[in-house]
Amino acid sequence: MRDAVCTRTLARWSRVELIVIDELGYVPLAEVAAELLFQVVAERAKKAAVIVTTNLPFSEWPQVFTNARLCKAMRSIDSPTRPASSTQVQSLTASEEP
Repeated sequence: MRDAVCTRTLARWSRVELIVIDELGYVPLAEVAAELLFQVVAERAKKAAVIVTTNLPFSEWPQVFTNARLCKAMRSIDSPTRPASSTQVQSLTASEEP
């Protein structure tokens, strides 16, 4: 039953033009949720765009993806061999502005 639900979920997400995952890491993911998210992102990386925003540096991703293997796999999706990019943006607070 669970596999059928995952298959339908993956099929539904594969039809969307763009997926935006905002604030990844705001709350830790249960392992099954992290695995499903990985499957969606990995499948989409081959076909269409995925935008992920987070306030966490990669070094803190194990707080979100508690399975070390899965955390490493998520990071490897953004590899130089694929058409992807990673950008870190640091904002200034009002007291830090010039």
